[in-house]
Amino acid sequence: MTFLWPAALGLLALAIPIIAFYLVKSRIPRRQVTTLLFWNQVKPRLIQQPFWRRLRRWLSLALQLLFLLLLVLALTQPQPFWRSAQPERVVYVISASASMRAKDVSPDRWQQARTLIEQRISTMRYFDESAVILASDPARILSGWTTSQRTLMNALEGAETSPGVDDARPALALAENLAASREGGRVVFVSDGVLPYPLEKAPAIAATGKETAPLKKAPILDCVRVGGDEAVNSGITLFSARRSTVAPGEFQIAVRVESNSKEPTEVEFELTRDGRLMDVQKIKLEPGKPWEKSWKDQGNAAVQFTAKLSGMQRDDLVEDNIAAANVNGLYKISVLLVSPKNSFLEALLASLDLVDWKRIEPGHDTPAALAAADLVIYSKCLPLESTRPTGGKPRAVVLMAPVGQGFWGKSGDALDAPLISEWQRESVPLRYVSLDQVRLNHATSYTPAPGAAVLAESFAHPLIFGDWEQTAAPQWLVLGFDLEQSDFVLRTAFPVLLGNVIQSLRPEQQSAFSAVLPGSIGTRLANTLPPEQSGDPAATASKGAAYSLASLASHPAWWWLVLAGLFWLLLEWRLYSRRITE
Repeated sequence: MTFLWPAALGLLALAIPIIAFYLVKSRIPRRQVTTLLFWNQVKPRLIQQPFWRRLRRWLSLALQLLFLLLLVLALTQPQPFWRSAQPERVVYVISASASMRAKDVSPDRWQQARTLIEQRISTMRYFDESAVILASDPARILSGWTTSQRTLMNALEGAETSPGVDDARPALALAENLAASREGGRVVFVSDGVLPYPLEKAPAIAATGKETAPLKKAPILDCVRVGGDEAVNSGITLFSARRSTVAPGEFQIAVRVESNSKEPTEVEFELTRDGRLMDVQKIKLEPGKPWEKSWKDQGNAAVQFTAKLSGMQRDDLVEDNIAAANVNGLYKISVLLVSPKNSFLEALLASLDLVDWKRIEPGHDTPAALAAADLVIYSKCLPLESTRPTGGKPRAVVLMAPVGQGFWGKSGDALDAPLISEWQRESVPLRYVSLDQVRLNHATSYTPAPGAAVLAESFAHPLIFGDWEQTAAPQWLVLGFDLEQSDFVLRTAFPVLLGNVIQSLRPEQQSAFSAVLPGSIGTRLANTLPPEQSGDPAATASKGAAYSLASLASHPAWWWLVLAGLFWLLLEWRLYSRRITE
Protein backbone atom coordinates (compact mmCIF):
# COMPACT_ATOMS: atom_id res chain seq x y z
CA MET A 1 0.00 0.00 0.00
CA THR A 2 1.26 3.47 -0.83
CA PHE A 3 0.46 6.85 0.72
CA LEU A 4 0.02 10.11 -1.16
CA TRP A 5 1.05 12.12 1.97
CA PRO A 6 3.23 9.87 4.13
CA ALA A 7 4.38 12.86 6.21
CA ALA A 8 0.99 12.81 7.89
CA LEU A 9 2.11 9.71 9.82
CA GLY A 10 4.03 12.10 12.09
CA LEU A 11 0.67 13.19 13.50
CA LEU A 12 0.60 9.89 15.39
CA ALA A 13 2.76 11.72 17.95
CA LEU A 14 -0.50 13.26 19.15
CA ALA A 15 -1.06 9.98 20.98
CA ILE A 16 1.45 11.16 23.62
CA PRO A 17 -0.58 14.10 24.94
CA ILE A 18 -3.75 11.99 24.77
CA ILE A 19 -2.15 9.38 27.05
CA ALA A 20 -0.79 12.15 29.26
CA PHE A 21 -4.26 13.56 29.75
CA TYR A 22 -5.43 10.16 30.91
CA LEU A 23 -2.51 9.98 33.41
CA VAL A 24 -3.47 13.23 35.08
CA LYS A 25 -5.23 12.45 38.32
CA SER A 26 -8.22 14.44 39.17
CA ARG A 27 -8.10 16.32 42.53
CA ILE A 28 -9.55 14.28 45.42
CA PRO A 29 -12.42 16.19 46.98
CA ARG A 30 -12.28 16.92 50.76
CA ARG A 31 -14.83 15.22 52.97
CA GLN A 32 -15.21 15.27 56.74
CA VAL A 33 -15.05 11.84 58.33
CA THR A 34 -15.13 10.60 61.95
CA THR A 35 -11.78 8.73 61.73
CA LEU A 36 -8.70 8.43 59.49
CA LEU A 37 -7.70 4.98 60.64
CA PHE A 38 -9.17 3.28 57.53
CA TRP A 39 -7.60 5.78 55.05
CA ASN A 40 -4.20 5.45 56.70
CA GLN A 41 -4.31 1.74 56.01
CA VAL A 42 -5.29 2.26 52.31
CA LYS A 43 -2.80 5.08 51.55
CA PRO A 44 0.30 2.88 51.08
CA ARG A 45 -1.52 0.68 48.56
CA LEU A 46 -2.62 3.72 46.50
CA ILE A 47 0.91 5.11 46.38
CA GLN A 48 2.40 1.77 45.28
CA GLN A 49 0.04 1.26 42.24
CA PRO A 50 1.90 0.29 39.01
CA PHE A 51 2.08 2.79 36.16
CA TRP A 52 -0.47 1.08 33.91
CA ARG A 53 -3.00 0.98 36.78
CA ARG A 54 -2.94 4.77 36.86
CA LEU A 55 -4.63 4.93 33.45
CA ARG A 56 -8.23 5.46 34.23
CA ARG A 57 -10.93 4.61 31.68
CA TRP A 58 -8.56 2.42 29.59
CA LEU A 59 -11.33 1.36 27.17
CA SER A 60 -12.07 5.00 26.44
CA LEU A 61 -8.37 5.64 25.87
CA ALA A 62 -8.17 2.76 23.40
CA LEU A 63 -11.09 4.14 21.42
CA GLN A 64 -9.53 7.61 21.35
CA LEU A 65 -6.21 6.23 20.08
CA LEU A 66 -8.04 4.23 17.40
CA PHE A 67 -9.84 7.37 16.28
CA LEU A 68 -6.49 9.18 16.04
CA LEU A 69 -5.04 6.32 14.01
CA LEU A 70 -7.94 6.33 11.54
CA LEU A 71 -7.77 10.09 11.19
CA VAL A 72 -4.03 10.05 10.50
CA LEU A 73 -4.40 7.24 7.97
CA ALA A 74 -7.10 9.23 6.21
CA LEU A 75 -4.79 12.24 5.99
CA THR A 76 -2.05 10.12 4.42
CA GLN A 77 -4.51 9.16 1.63
CA PRO A 78 -3.63 5.47 1.36
CA GLN A 79 -3.78 3.87 -2.08
CA PRO A 80 -4.30 0.22 -3.03
CA PHE A 81 -1.16 -1.72 -3.87
CA TRP A 82 -1.98 -1.66 -7.59
CA ARG A 83 -2.25 2.16 -7.76
CA SER A 84 0.85 4.30 -7.83
CA ALA A 85 1.22 7.71 -6.28
CA GLN A 86 1.65 9.21 -9.75
CA PRO A 87 -1.34 10.74 -11.58
CA GLU A 88 -3.23 8.28 -13.80
CA ARG A 89 -4.08 9.49 -17.30
CA VAL A 90 -6.43 7.15 -19.15
CA VAL A 91 -8.22 7.43 -22.50
CA TYR A 92 -11.28 5.19 -22.53
CA VAL A 93 -12.36 3.90 -25.96
CA ILE A 94 -15.77 2.23 -26.05
CA SER A 95 -16.78 0.14 -29.05
CA ALA A 96 -19.94 1.32 -30.85
CA SER A 97 -20.49 -1.73 -33.06
CA ALA A 98 -23.99 -3.12 -33.42
CA SER A 99 -22.92 -6.34 -31.69
CA MET A 100 -22.61 -4.33 -28.45
CA ARG A 101 -26.42 -4.51 -28.26
CA ALA A 102 -26.30 -8.28 -27.81
CA LYS A 103 -28.31 -9.42 -24.80
CA ASP A 104 -26.22 -12.46 -23.83
CA VAL A 105 -25.49 -10.49 -20.63
CA SER A 106 -27.93 -8.41 -18.60
CA PRO A 107 -29.12 -5.95 -19.74
CA ASP A 108 -26.79 -5.96 -22.77
CA ARG A 109 -23.13 -5.64 -23.69
CA TRP A 110 -23.36 -1.88 -24.26
CA GLN A 111 -24.71 -1.18 -20.78
CA GLN A 112 -22.14 -3.52 -19.26
CA ALA A 113 -19.35 -1.60 -21.01
CA ARG A 114 -20.73 1.74 -19.83
CA THR A 115 -21.05 0.47 -16.26
CA LEU A 116 -17.46 -0.76 -16.31
CA ILE A 117 -16.15 2.62 -17.48
CA GLU A 118 -18.33 4.46 -14.97
CA GLN A 119 -16.95 2.30 -12.15
CA ARG A 120 -13.40 3.14 -13.14
CA ILE A 121 -14.22 6.83 -13.47
CA SER A 122 -15.76 6.79 -9.98
CA THR A 123 -12.41 5.66 -8.52
CA MET A 124 -10.51 8.63 -10.02
CA ARG A 125 -8.53 10.77 -7.63
CA TYR A 126 -8.61 14.56 -7.71
CA PHE A 127 -5.38 14.73 -9.75
CA ASP A 128 -6.18 11.90 -12.20
CA GLU A 129 -7.21 12.73 -15.77
CA SER A 130 -9.38 10.82 -18.23
CA ALA A 131 -10.89 11.19 -21.70
CA VAL A 132 -13.62 9.20 -23.49
CA ILE A 133 -13.71 8.31 -27.21
CA LEU A 134 -16.55 6.55 -29.02
CA ALA A 135 -15.38 4.12 -31.72
CA SER A 136 -18.06 5.17 -34.21
CA ASP A 137 -17.80 6.21 -37.85
CA PRO A 138 -16.16 8.69 -37.68
CA ALA A 139 -14.57 8.39 -34.25
CA ARG A 140 -15.99 10.86 -31.74
CA ILE A 141 -14.27 12.43 -28.74
CA LEU A 142 -17.04 12.46 -26.15
CA SER A 143 -14.85 14.21 -23.60
CA GLY A 144 -11.32 15.54 -23.73
CA TRP A 145 -8.83 15.47 -20.87
CA THR A 146 -10.58 16.37 -17.62
CA THR A 147 -10.38 15.61 -13.91
CA SER A 148 -14.14 16.03 -13.45
CA GLN A 149 -16.00 12.79 -12.87
CA ARG A 150 -19.32 14.51 -13.59
CA THR A 151 -18.14 15.68 -17.02
CA LEU A 152 -17.04 12.18 -17.97
CA MET A 153 -20.28 10.63 -16.72
CA ASN A 154 -22.37 13.12 -18.70
CA ALA A 155 -20.32 12.38 -21.82
CA LEU A 156 -21.10 8.68 -21.52
CA GLU A 157 -24.83 9.42 -21.18
CA GLY A 158 -25.03 10.70 -24.77
CA ALA A 159 -23.16 7.80 -26.38
CA GLU A 160 -24.99 5.31 -28.61
CA THR A 161 -24.04 2.36 -30.80
CA SER A 162 -23.78 2.73 -34.59
CA PRO A 163 -25.04 0.01 -36.98
CA GLY A 164 -22.42 -1.14 -39.46
CA VAL A 165 -19.42 0.08 -37.43
CA ASP A 166 -16.97 -2.69 -36.54
CA ASP A 167 -13.59 -1.06 -37.26
CA ALA A 168 -12.24 0.56 -34.11
CA ARG A 169 -8.78 1.27 -35.52
CA PRO A 170 -9.44 4.95 -36.35
CA ALA A 171 -10.67 5.51 -32.78
CA LEU A 172 -7.65 3.66 -31.34
CA ALA A 173 -5.29 5.74 -33.46
CA LEU A 174 -6.99 8.89 -32.17
CA ALA A 175 -6.76 7.59 -28.60
CA GLU A 176 -3.06 6.83 -29.03
CA ASN A 177 -2.36 10.37 -30.17
CA LEU A 178 -4.40 11.76 -27.28
CA ALA A 179 -2.67 9.54 -24.71
CA ALA A 180 0.76 10.39 -26.11
CA SER A 181 0.13 14.04 -25.25
CA ARG A 182 0.28 13.19 -21.52
CA GLU A 183 3.12 11.70 -19.51
CA GLY A 184 2.23 8.12 -18.65
CA GLY A 185 -0.96 8.18 -20.70
CA ARG A 186 -2.56 4.87 -21.55
CA VAL A 187 -5.56 3.61 -23.51
CA VAL A 188 -8.33 1.32 -22.21
CA PHE A 189 -10.35 -0.25 -25.03
CA VAL A 190 -13.69 -1.66 -23.87
CA SER A 191 -15.24 -3.96 -26.47
CA ASP A 192 -17.13 -7.21 -26.84
CA GLY A 193 -14.20 -8.56 -28.85
CA VAL A 194 -16.05 -8.80 -32.17
CA LEU A 195 -13.23 -7.52 -34.37
CA PRO A 196 -12.47 -8.34 -38.01
CA TYR A 197 -8.72 -8.06 -37.41
CA PRO A 198 -6.17 -9.04 -34.74
CA LEU A 199 -5.53 -6.33 -32.18
CA GLU A 200 -1.95 -6.03 -31.02
CA LYS A 201 -0.84 -4.94 -27.59
CA ALA A 202 0.18 -1.38 -28.51
CA PRO A 203 -0.73 -0.78 -32.15
CA ALA A 204 0.23 2.33 -34.05
CA ILE A 205 -2.54 2.19 -36.62
CA ALA A 206 -3.69 4.99 -38.87
CA ALA A 207 -7.29 5.56 -39.89
CA THR A 208 -6.64 3.58 -43.07
CA GLY A 209 -6.01 0.44 -41.04
CA LYS A 210 -2.39 0.16 -42.17
CA GLU A 211 0.44 0.04 -39.67
CA THR A 212 2.44 3.23 -39.41
CA ALA A 213 5.63 4.24 -37.68
CA PRO A 214 5.22 3.75 -33.91
CA LEU A 215 4.87 6.78 -31.69
CA LYS A 216 7.91 7.98 -29.78
CA LYS A 217 6.20 6.96 -26.56
CA ALA A 218 3.57 4.40 -27.51
CA PRO A 219 0.89 4.40 -24.79
CA ILE A 220 -0.05 1.18 -23.05
CA LEU A 221 -3.19 -0.43 -24.45
CA ASP A 222 -5.48 -2.35 -22.09
CA CYS A 223 -8.21 -4.34 -23.82
CA VAL A 224 -11.17 -5.08 -21.57
CA ARG A 225 -13.79 -7.46 -22.87
CA VAL A 226 -17.49 -7.44 -22.06
CA GLY A 227 -20.18 -9.95 -22.93
CA GLY A 228 -20.34 -13.71 -22.76
CA ASP A 229 -18.81 -16.45 -24.88
CA GLU A 230 -21.98 -18.31 -25.86
CA ALA A 231 -23.96 -15.67 -27.77
CA VAL A 232 -26.35 -16.97 -30.42
CA ASN A 233 -27.48 -14.80 -33.30
CA SER A 234 -29.21 -15.08 -36.66
CA GLY A 235 -29.35 -11.97 -38.77
CA ILE A 236 -29.52 -10.28 -42.16
CA THR A 237 -25.96 -9.55 -43.24
CA LEU A 238 -26.68 -8.14 -46.71
CA PHE A 239 -29.74 -6.42 -48.15
CA SER A 240 -29.60 -4.17 -51.19
CA ALA A 241 -31.71 -3.00 -54.10
CA ARG A 242 -30.03 -2.04 -57.36
CA ARG A 243 -31.43 -0.58 -60.55
CA SER A 244 -30.31 -2.05 -63.83
CA THR A 245 -27.77 -0.01 -65.77
CA VAL A 246 -29.27 -1.20 -69.06
CA ALA A 247 -32.98 -1.09 -68.27
CA PRO A 248 -33.53 1.79 -65.83
CA GLY A 249 -37.02 0.64 -64.86
CA GLU A 250 -35.80 -2.72 -63.58
CA PHE A 251 -34.06 -3.40 -60.30
CA GLN A 252 -32.70 -6.38 -58.41
CA ILE A 253 -33.02 -7.13 -54.69
CA ALA A 254 -30.40 -9.27 -52.98
CA VAL A 255 -30.33 -10.64 -49.44
CA ARG A 256 -28.02 -12.81 -47.33
CA VAL A 257 -28.93 -14.38 -43.98
CA GLU A 258 -26.43 -16.00 -41.62
CA SER A 259 -26.35 -17.67 -38.22
CA ASN A 260 -23.50 -18.39 -35.83
CA SER A 261 -25.37 -21.20 -34.08
CA LYS A 262 -23.65 -24.58 -33.94
CA GLU A 263 -26.96 -26.27 -34.63
CA PRO A 264 -29.34 -25.88 -37.61
CA THR A 265 -31.62 -22.91 -37.06
CA GLU A 266 -35.08 -22.41 -38.53
CA VAL A 267 -36.19 -18.84 -39.22
CA GLU A 268 -38.96 -17.18 -41.17
CA PHE A 269 -37.96 -14.60 -43.78
CA GLU A 270 -40.38 -11.93 -44.98
CA LEU A 271 -39.89 -9.44 -47.84
CA THR A 272 -42.24 -6.50 -48.37
CA ARG A 273 -42.45 -3.74 -50.98
CA ASP A 274 -43.96 -0.49 -49.75
CA GLY A 275 -45.59 -2.39 -46.91
CA ARG A 276 -47.14 -5.02 -49.19
CA LEU A 277 -46.02 -8.61 -48.80
CA MET A 278 -43.75 -9.70 -51.63
CA ASP A 279 -42.36 -13.06 -50.43
CA VAL A 280 -42.33 -15.30 -47.33
CA GLN A 281 -40.03 -18.27 -46.88
CA LYS A 282 -39.15 -20.75 -44.17
CA ILE A 283 -35.36 -20.99 -43.99
CA LYS A 284 -33.21 -23.64 -42.37
CA LEU A 285 -29.79 -22.15 -41.68
CA GLU A 286 -26.99 -24.66 -41.54
CA PRO A 287 -23.90 -23.88 -39.40
CA GLY A 288 -21.38 -21.89 -41.44
CA LYS A 289 -23.58 -21.76 -44.56
CA PRO A 290 -25.27 -18.43 -45.40
CA TRP A 291 -28.61 -18.36 -47.21
CA GLU A 292 -28.72 -16.06 -50.23
CA LYS A 293 -31.41 -15.15 -52.72
CA SER A 294 -32.25 -12.40 -55.20
CA TRP A 295 -35.46 -11.08 -56.72
CA LYS A 296 -36.22 -8.99 -59.81
CA ASP A 297 -38.87 -6.31 -60.01
CA GLN A 298 -39.60 -3.17 -61.97
CA GLY A 299 -40.99 0.30 -61.49
CA ASN A 300 -40.08 3.90 -62.13
CA ALA A 301 -41.39 5.40 -58.90
CA ALA A 302 -39.63 5.45 -55.54
CA VAL A 303 -40.00 2.22 -53.60
CA GLN A 304 -38.99 0.84 -50.19
CA PHE A 305 -38.10 -2.80 -49.59
CA THR A 306 -38.09 -4.28 -46.10
CA ALA A 307 -36.66 -7.62 -45.00
CA LYS A 308 -37.50 -9.18 -41.65
CA LEU A 309 -36.50 -12.31 -39.73
CA SER A 310 -38.63 -13.95 -37.05
CA GLY A 311 -39.34 -17.29 -35.44
CA MET A 312 -35.89 -17.88 -33.88
CA GLN A 313 -35.85 -19.84 -30.63
CA ARG A 314 -32.99 -17.72 -29.35
CA ASP A 315 -31.51 -14.54 -30.72
CA ASP A 316 -29.18 -12.35 -28.66
CA LEU A 317 -28.98 -9.53 -31.20
CA VAL A 318 -32.27 -8.20 -32.58
CA GLU A 319 -30.79 -5.20 -34.42
CA ASP A 320 -29.97 -7.27 -37.52
CA ASN A 321 -33.37 -8.94 -37.80
CA ILE A 322 -34.85 -6.16 -39.91
CA ALA A 323 -33.42 -4.15 -42.78
CA ALA A 324 -34.74 -1.63 -45.29
CA ALA A 325 -33.47 -0.40 -48.67
CA ASN A 326 -34.99 2.64 -50.37
CA VAL A 327 -34.81 3.14 -54.14
CA ASN A 328 -35.61 6.60 -55.41
CA GLY A 329 -37.76 7.26 -58.43
CA LEU A 330 -36.02 7.51 -61.77
CA TYR A 331 -34.86 10.88 -62.97
CA LYS A 332 -36.18 11.98 -66.37
CA ILE A 333 -33.47 13.18 -68.73
CA SER A 334 -34.23 16.27 -70.82
CA VAL A 335 -32.77 15.92 -74.34
CA LEU A 336 -32.62 18.71 -76.91
CA LEU A 337 -32.05 17.64 -80.53
CA VAL A 338 -30.63 20.46 -82.67
CA SER A 339 -30.96 19.14 -86.20
CA PRO A 340 -32.94 19.29 -89.39
CA LYS A 341 -35.72 16.77 -89.47
CA ASN A 342 -34.22 13.35 -88.74
CA SER A 343 -36.74 10.54 -88.54
CA PHE A 344 -34.27 7.99 -87.25
CA LEU A 345 -33.00 10.08 -84.29
CA GLU A 346 -36.51 11.20 -83.42
CA ALA A 347 -37.81 7.61 -83.40
CA LEU A 348 -34.84 6.48 -81.32
CA LEU A 349 -35.35 9.19 -78.68
CA ALA A 350 -39.08 8.44 -78.57
CA SER A 351 -38.36 4.77 -77.81
CA LEU A 352 -36.22 5.51 -74.75
CA ASP A 353 -37.87 5.40 -71.35
CA LEU A 354 -37.84 8.38 -69.01
CA VAL A 355 -36.58 10.78 -71.67
CA ASP A 356 -38.25 14.12 -72.39
CA TRP A 357 -37.01 15.35 -75.73
CA LYS A 358 -37.76 17.92 -78.35
CA ARG A 359 -36.22 18.99 -81.64
CA ILE A 360 -35.37 22.52 -82.75
CA GLU A 361 -33.96 23.78 -86.01
CA PRO A 362 -30.29 24.74 -86.22
CA GLY A 363 -29.69 28.31 -85.17
CA HIS A 364 -32.45 28.28 -82.55
CA ASP A 365 -30.30 26.88 -79.73
CA THR A 366 -30.57 29.90 -77.50
CA PRO A 367 -28.82 29.96 -74.12
CA ALA A 368 -32.16 29.59 -72.31
CA ALA A 369 -33.07 26.47 -74.34
CA LEU A 370 -29.64 24.95 -73.78
CA ALA A 371 -29.63 25.63 -70.03
CA ALA A 372 -32.93 23.74 -69.61
CA ALA A 373 -31.55 20.56 -71.23
CA ASP A 374 -29.51 17.77 -69.65
CA LEU A 375 -28.22 16.61 -73.05
CA VAL A 376 -27.92 18.48 -76.35
CA ILE A 377 -27.38 16.54 -79.59
CA TYR A 378 -26.11 18.42 -82.66
CA SER A 379 -26.58 16.70 -85.99
CA LYS A 380 -25.48 18.38 -89.26
CA CYS A 381 -24.93 21.66 -87.44
CA LEU A 382 -22.73 23.34 -84.85
CA PRO A 383 -23.45 25.27 -81.66
CA LEU A 384 -24.07 28.98 -82.12
CA GLU A 385 -20.83 29.78 -80.32
CA SER A 386 -18.45 27.20 -81.68
CA THR A 387 -15.52 28.31 -79.54
CA ARG A 388 -17.27 27.12 -76.38
CA PRO A 389 -19.07 23.89 -75.53
CA THR A 390 -22.41 25.71 -75.59
CA GLY A 391 -23.81 29.17 -75.19
CA GLY A 392 -25.83 27.92 -72.21
CA LYS A 393 -24.62 25.24 -69.82
CA PRO A 394 -26.27 21.87 -70.39
CA ARG A 395 -24.84 18.88 -68.58
CA ALA A 396 -23.65 17.14 -71.76
CA VAL A 397 -23.20 17.69 -75.51
CA VAL A 398 -22.99 15.16 -78.36
CA LEU A 399 -21.81 16.36 -81.78
CA MET A 400 -22.15 14.27 -84.92
CA ALA A 401 -19.55 14.94 -87.63
CA PRO A 402 -18.79 18.55 -86.71
CA VAL A 403 -16.66 20.54 -89.15
CA GLY A 404 -14.24 23.37 -88.60
CA GLN A 405 -12.68 24.23 -85.28
CA GLY A 406 -14.23 24.42 -81.84
CA PHE A 407 -13.96 23.34 -78.24
CA TRP A 408 -13.76 19.72 -79.42
CA GLY A 409 -10.67 20.26 -81.53
CA LYS A 410 -10.16 20.70 -85.28
CA SER A 411 -11.49 18.75 -88.24
CA GLY A 412 -9.14 17.64 -91.02
CA ASP A 413 -9.18 15.65 -94.24
CA ALA A 414 -11.88 13.21 -95.24
CA LEU A 415 -11.40 9.49 -94.74
CA ASP A 416 -12.82 7.05 -97.29
CA ALA A 417 -14.28 3.79 -95.99
CA PRO A 418 -12.28 3.73 -92.70
CA LEU A 419 -12.23 0.59 -90.60
CA ILE A 420 -12.64 0.73 -86.84
CA SER A 421 -9.45 -0.86 -85.62
CA GLU A 422 -9.75 -0.36 -81.88
CA TRP A 423 -12.22 0.96 -79.27
CA GLN A 424 -12.38 1.33 -75.51
CA ARG A 425 -14.87 -1.34 -74.49
CA GLU A 426 -14.84 -0.32 -70.80
CA SER A 427 -15.60 3.35 -71.40
CA VAL A 428 -19.02 4.58 -70.29
CA PRO A 429 -20.42 5.45 -73.76
CA LEU A 430 -19.17 2.22 -75.41
CA ARG A 431 -20.08 -0.21 -72.66
CA TYR A 432 -21.87 -3.23 -74.18
CA VAL A 433 -21.31 -1.69 -77.65
CA SER A 434 -19.82 -3.88 -80.37
CA LEU A 435 -18.20 -2.06 -83.30
CA ASP A 436 -17.10 -5.20 -85.12
CA GLN A 437 -17.82 -5.09 -88.87
CA VAL A 438 -19.38 -1.61 -88.68
CA ARG A 439 -19.10 -0.16 -92.17
CA LEU A 440 -18.38 3.54 -92.55
CA ASN A 441 -18.58 5.02 -96.07
CA HIS A 442 -17.08 8.35 -95.11
CA ALA A 443 -15.51 9.92 -92.01
CA THR A 444 -13.41 12.93 -91.08
CA SER A 445 -10.01 13.00 -89.45
CA TYR A 446 -9.78 15.12 -86.30
CA THR A 447 -7.22 16.61 -83.99
CA PRO A 448 -8.96 16.26 -80.60
CA ALA A 449 -8.72 19.02 -78.04
CA PRO A 450 -6.11 18.56 -75.29
CA GLY A 451 -7.35 16.24 -72.57
CA ALA A 452 -9.87 14.44 -74.79
CA ALA A 453 -9.96 10.64 -74.66
CA VAL A 454 -10.05 8.67 -77.92
CA LEU A 455 -12.73 5.99 -77.52
CA ALA A 456 -12.62 4.55 -81.06
CA GLU A 457 -10.08 4.97 -83.86
CA SER A 458 -9.15 3.84 -87.32
CA PHE A 459 -5.43 3.17 -87.28
CA ALA A 460 -4.57 6.27 -85.21
CA HIS A 461 -7.37 8.38 -86.75
CA PRO A 462 -9.89 9.30 -84.00
CA LEU A 463 -13.48 8.39 -84.88
CA ILE A 464 -15.18 8.71 -81.46
CA PHE A 465 -13.59 10.92 -78.83
CA GLY A 466 -14.49 13.33 -76.08
CA ASP A 467 -14.37 14.09 -72.40
CA TRP A 468 -17.16 12.02 -70.86
CA GLU A 469 -15.39 10.96 -67.67
CA GLN A 470 -15.05 14.40 -66.13
CA THR A 471 -17.15 15.28 -63.12
CA ALA A 472 -17.71 18.95 -63.99
CA ALA A 473 -20.28 19.83 -66.65
CA PRO A 474 -20.47 19.97 -69.54
CA GLN A 475 -19.39 16.56 -70.73
CA TRP A 476 -18.97 16.24 -74.48
CA LEU A 477 -18.64 13.51 -77.11
CA VAL A 478 -17.88 13.64 -80.83
CA LEU A 479 -18.87 11.06 -83.49
CA GLY A 480 -16.56 11.76 -86.38
CA PHE A 481 -18.79 10.31 -89.09
CA ASP A 482 -22.24 10.92 -90.56
CA LEU A 483 -24.80 8.34 -89.40
CA GLU A 484 -26.47 8.36 -92.82
CA GLN A 485 -23.14 7.44 -94.48
CA SER A 486 -22.78 4.24 -92.43
CA ASP A 487 -24.66 1.17 -91.32
CA PHE A 488 -24.21 2.23 -87.70
CA VAL A 489 -27.86 3.24 -87.53
CA LEU A 490 -28.96 -0.21 -88.69
CA ARG A 491 -27.24 -1.97 -85.82
CA THR A 492 -28.04 -2.10 -82.10
CA ALA A 493 -24.70 -0.47 -81.35
CA PHE A 494 -25.93 3.11 -81.75
CA PRO A 495 -29.11 2.76 -79.61
CA VAL A 496 -26.99 1.14 -76.89
CA LEU A 497 -24.40 3.93 -77.17
CA LEU A 498 -27.05 6.62 -76.88
CA GLY A 499 -28.71 4.72 -74.03
CA ASN A 500 -25.37 4.57 -72.19
CA VAL A 501 -24.89 8.29 -72.68
CA ILE A 502 -28.34 9.10 -71.30
CA GLN A 503 -28.14 6.57 -68.46
CA SER A 504 -24.79 7.94 -67.30
CA LEU A 505 -26.41 11.34 -66.79
CA ARG A 506 -28.80 10.02 -64.17
CA PRO A 507 -27.78 10.78 -60.58
CA GLU A 508 -25.43 8.09 -59.26
CA GLN A 509 -27.33 7.70 -56.02
CA GLN A 510 -30.26 6.30 -58.00
CA SER A 511 -28.43 3.16 -59.10
CA ALA A 512 -27.99 1.15 -55.89
CA PHE A 513 -29.06 1.33 -52.26
CA SER A 514 -27.93 -0.94 -49.44
CA ALA A 515 -29.38 -1.17 -45.98
CA VAL A 516 -27.15 -0.13 -43.08
CA LEU A 517 -26.51 -3.41 -41.29
CA PRO A 518 -24.06 -4.83 -38.77
CA GLY A 519 -22.66 -6.96 -41.61
CA SER A 520 -21.12 -10.39 -41.28
CA ILE A 521 -19.60 -9.38 -37.95
CA GLY A 522 -23.11 -8.97 -36.57
CA THR A 523 -23.71 -12.71 -36.75
CA ARG A 524 -20.32 -13.69 -35.36
CA LEU A 525 -20.79 -12.78 -31.72
CA ALA A 526 -18.07 -15.08 -30.39
CA ASN A 527 -15.40 -13.02 -28.66
CA THR A 528 -12.05 -12.77 -30.41
CA LEU A 529 -10.46 -10.50 -27.82
CA PRO A 530 -8.88 -11.80 -24.61
CA PRO A 531 -10.10 -10.26 -21.34
CA GLU A 532 -7.08 -7.95 -21.06
CA GLN A 533 -3.91 -7.71 -23.11
CA SER A 534 -1.54 -5.64 -21.02
CA GLY A 535 0.91 -6.56 -18.29
CA ASP A 536 1.31 -9.77 -16.34
CA PRO A 537 -1.86 -11.92 -16.30
CA ALA A 538 -1.78 -12.30 -12.52
CA ALA A 539 -1.33 -8.58 -12.05
CA THR A 540 -4.12 -7.90 -14.50
CA ALA A 541 -6.47 -10.24 -12.65
CA SER A 542 -5.64 -8.65 -9.30
CA LYS A 543 -6.11 -5.20 -10.82
CA GLY A 544 -9.54 -6.18 -12.09
CA ALA A 545 -10.49 -7.56 -8.66
CA ALA A 546 -9.28 -4.38 -7.01
CA TYR A 547 -11.32 -2.27 -9.42
CA SER A 548 -14.36 -4.38 -8.57
CA LEU A 549 -13.82 -3.83 -4.87
CA ALA A 550 -13.26 -0.13 -5.39
CA SER A 551 -16.42 0.10 -7.41
CA LEU A 552 -18.49 -1.11 -4.47
CA ALA A 553 -18.35 2.46 -3.27
CA SER A 554 -17.87 5.65 -5.21
CA HIS A 555 -15.66 7.20 -2.46
CA PRO A 556 -11.90 6.76 -1.93
CA ALA A 557 -10.38 4.92 1.02
CA TRP A 558 -9.58 8.06 3.06
CA TRP A 559 -13.25 9.03 2.99
CA TRP A 560 -14.19 5.74 4.60
CA LEU A 561 -11.41 6.13 7.20
CA VAL A 562 -12.74 9.52 8.25
CA LEU A 563 -16.25 8.09 8.46
CA ALA A 564 -14.99 5.16 10.58
CA GLY A 565 -13.12 7.58 12.87
CA LEU A 566 -16.25 9.62 13.47
CA PHE A 567 -18.14 6.43 14.21
CA TRP A 568 -15.59 5.39 16.84
CA LEU A 569 -15.70 8.85 18.39
CA LEU A 570 -19.48 8.74 18.73
CA LEU A 571 -19.26 5.19 20.09
CA GLU A 572 -16.72 6.21 22.74
CA TRP A 573 -18.85 9.18 23.78
CA ARG A 574 -21.87 6.91 24.12
CA LEU A 575 -19.98 4.38 26.22
CA TYR A 576 -18.50 7.08 28.43
CA SER A 577 -21.88 8.75 28.95
CA ARG A 578 -23.24 5.40 30.16
CA ARG A 579 -20.15 5.11 32.47
CA ILE A 580 -19.12 1.87 30.77
CA THR A 581 -15.61 3.13 30.11
CA GLU A 582 -15.39 5.02 33.38
